[in-house]
Amino acid sequence: MRQSHRPLLAAVFATAISLVPLDGSQLGASPADRDPATRAGAPNRAAAPRPNVVLITADDMRPDDLRAMPFTSGVLAERGVRFRDAISPHNLCCPARAEIVSGRYGHNSGVMGNVWPNGGYWSLRRHRNTLPVWLKDAGYRTGFVGKYMNGYGSPVPKALAGEGRSRYEIPPGWDHWWASLKGTYSYTHATMRIKEPGRQARTRAYDRYQTVLYSDIADGMIDSFERARDADPFFVWYSSATPHTAVGNEDPRPIPQPKYANLFSESRPGRGWSERINEPTDDKAGPMHSLRPRDRSQLVRLHIARMRSLRSLDDAVKAMVTTLRENGELSNTVLIFTSDNGFALGEHRTQGKTMPYEAMLEVPMVVVAPGLRERYHPDVPRPELVTSDLTITTLDIPSTIVDVARASTPWPMEGVNLLYPRRNPDFGSGVRGVLVNAGSSGPTRTDVRMFAGVRTDRWTYFGYDAAVRTRDGRRGLHFNVRDRFGPDTGGFRELYDLKDHPLQLTNLFGQHPVVTERLRSMLNQRFDCRGQGCVFSASGVR
Repeated sequence: MRQSHRPLLAAVFATAISLVPLDGSQLGASPADRDPATRAGAPNRAAAPRPNVVLITADDMRPDDLRAMPFTSGVLAERGVRFRDAISPHNLCCPARAEIVSGRYGHNSGVMGNVWPNGGYWSLRRHRNTLPVWLKDAGYRTGFVGKYMNGYGSPVPKALAGEGRSRYEIPPGWDHWWASLKGTYSYTHATMRIKEPGRQARTRAYDRYQTVLYSDIADGMIDSFERARDADPFFVWYSSATPHTAVGNEDPRPIPQPKYANLFSESRPGRGWSERINEPTDDKAGPMHSLRPRDRSQLVRLHIARMRSLRSLDDAVKAMVTTLRENGELSNTVLIFTSDNGFALGEHRTQGKTMPYEAMLEVPMVVVAPGLRERYHPDVPRPELVTSDLTITTLDIPSTIVDVARASTPWPMEGVNLLYPRRNPDFGSGVRGVLVNAGSSGPTRTDVRMFAGVRTDRWTYFGYDAAVRTRDGRRGLHFNVRDRFGPDTGGFRELYDLKDHPLQLTNLFGQHPVVTERLRSMLNQRFDCRGQGCVFSASGVR
């Protein structure tokens, strides 16, 4: 096991665990605050043992960035399954994180963007009824470290003044809470809001490389949970800000650890980057026509910096896996590695996220669980990598976690269990349709959607209302979408065949009327979906 600061952290966690309230109530809210009337009874903990769960999320990471993480993409992936068609259906920081804690799309959770009133931490509805609360009620011990939802630690909006909220509140359900308040994207330091069982909440600044700091904290949590020899399983979420662009620095490129500062000098983005960068955009929505070509050398430098920063995250994954193995818990732990959303590096002359193109929708996804390899591909011998081309989403993460924990939830999850995806009748064919959409990242009204569409394993169909649009100087183009996509509503539509034209260089809208009509019908039916209505088959569209 690593040494570093872990002896101190382990001692802190060991003491804190011994002080967990015997009644299992979560910190930060009384039992009444948890709204028990909305949930079913607690599951039977005397049934078969349930696994621990470790969730590791990156920030703005592309699937091809996994090349920077040899342990995660190799050693770890060899123990489980690497999903090659994983997408973030609401590809923006805060809505994606809200999906994890609520199990719901943004139009149901209330989080459609990063900034109040249409997004951010304060816009989450039913904030006392979230994933860690459900897991606590099911008997799990819980811990969080890193970047939480955007806006955590900001002043309470006036509209919520009468709800008893506080600026530095500890969200319900977490036994151990180490969340970034300031310096979230600095890489070299962080100010953390900290709460442990039996101790007063506090705020502390750390001048350490952030990924390593978070790694030591998460590793200390895992080690202490295991050393407690408690019969109850645990859930730890390590939420990294890597490889998000640096904020507050003159140079926005991610800052690597010094020991990795010279890696990947010859690396270039993958997945058809050379063909997609600075392509003509005349067949795309009108505002994109004016996008200027991107500086290729600048994009390459950004890519290299991102790769270097991710090598430290790979070290963090390895450290947690090592601790699990040394304590005999690795074989009884579900590990999930992914990102909140993808990131465009010049594809279609764009940079960033929150548009419905593959570079921004696609995320890496590696899942390790007892028996998972054999369940997907029983004939593949170790250590050969097992991959899956099933279309899955980040909304499947909370669905998987609550299922393996046998936790009760107040509403149906809006994803599938990744360990048994074909148990869902609408996913049994393996051809899944996914609603993809996004709200504005700025402080606009909550009913505005930048785009909405349907993504299958072969087709992507989406639309904008190009007649009503605004420009956000920080983030580029914004589009408002109409309430419904009727045949005569105007606006602008795009259609792409991901099988025959995976680079999305040519908008095929108008060339496949039957396919288009079926996808449009799906979108109309699922635009405001809820619960398992958000999981639907697209087997009729081939």
